Amino acid sequence: MKKLLTVLIMVIIVAGYCMFSVSAQQLVDVKLNGVEVDFDVPAQVINDRTLVPVRGIFESMGATVNWDGDTETVTAKRGDTLISMQIGSTSLFVNGVEKIIDVPAQLVNDRTLVPARAVAESFGAKVDWDEVNQTVIIADSESPDFKSLITKGFAENETTINSVEFGFDVDFGVTSEGESVNLDIQADLLITDEPDAMKMDIAMDIIGEKRSLTVYGVKENGKEVLYAVDETEYEKEIFKDESANVLVFDLNEKADSSFPVDLLKVSSQEKGSTKFVVSIKGAEINDFIVSSGLDAALGEAGLGSLFAEDSEFDMYIWINNNDGLIFRYNFDFVDLIEGILESYDVADEVTIDAADINLEIKSFNEVDEITVPEDIKKNAIDLTSL
Repeated sequence: MKKLLTVLIMVIIVAGYCMFSVSAQQLVDVKLNGVEVDFDVPAQVINDRTLVPVRGIFESMGATVNWDGDTETVTAKRGDTLISMQIGSTSLFVNGVEKIIDVPAQLVNDRTLVPARAVAESFGAKVDWDEVNQTVIIADSESPDFKSLITKGFAENETTINSVEFGFDVDFGVTSEGESVNLDIQADLLITDEPDAMKMDIAMDIIGEKRSLTVYGVKENGKEVLYAVDETEYEKEIFKDESANVLVFDLNEKADSSFPVDLLKVSSQEKGSTKFVVSIKGAEINDFIVSSGLDAALGEAGLGSLFAEDSEFDMYIWINNNDGLIFRYNFDFVDLIEGILESYDVADEVTIDAADINLEIKSFNEVDEITVPEDIKKNAIDLTSL
């Protein structure tokens, strides 16, 4: 089975960078140790100083943030350093020592913005300004070298992976004509290499009806075979022949050390890990579906124009700061699905309440082989013969 962790990201993000346009307001980028920082509102220049959302800048540097609404004071703590600032004040306190700053913390469109240079330097970081690219450059020795960390994780660690186990849950809700339909799925998936095989345990709640299902995917006599076990009923379907490799993955395929780290934006750091976000446009996903051959492999299903070009897909990734390996994903599909509804002119009839997938890597290299129990094989119904 083709390298699981690489596929989960590369299938979505290899297509390229999302290009953003900005209004006449002077906006700037902020990079922390070479990786752009993700803010809920853009960094911007006010009175010749770059101001950034207070929680975004502090959490991306690994600090814990608190807000006192009564005094309009924000505090941030990292290690032995405690910083406090009050809205409208030019005084910044570092461990109780006052420092006068040029521009005070201030509220802009209900967001607290603080001067990037002053707060970063208060944590001991070095701050530079890239005039050509309108970018604040922060070098912080207390934060990871993100690019080197992630590249190492993909280029070195994953090349030895022989099995991966992960759990995920899907939350999908839709409302049509005043009626709501909810789908909740929790599953554990185990994938092995040599021989290629998979096992998935699924628990589903569909409009209040609960079902459990176990699925095995194995190779038998040159065929890829899927066994679906639903309570006491056994089903079997041969879904791909030997020549079809769409669903065949190689976990030990050499990792690509040129992993596109530049697509990631730092969101926050906590407990030895870093959260990143990737935002991809529907047009880029369509292009990838076509260029990768996936559209043709699925029988020319027309998936190359499935997503509305201006729709967006957000993927959140958590990476261990020790080894650079990914251990959690979150996928937000709401905008993409709404784009599909628009393409079919049914957007006014259906409302997407939720379309969210969470995935967590549980273990590596804990099993050597997956086999289908003999009683399941014995009682299986071959759906291809019906």
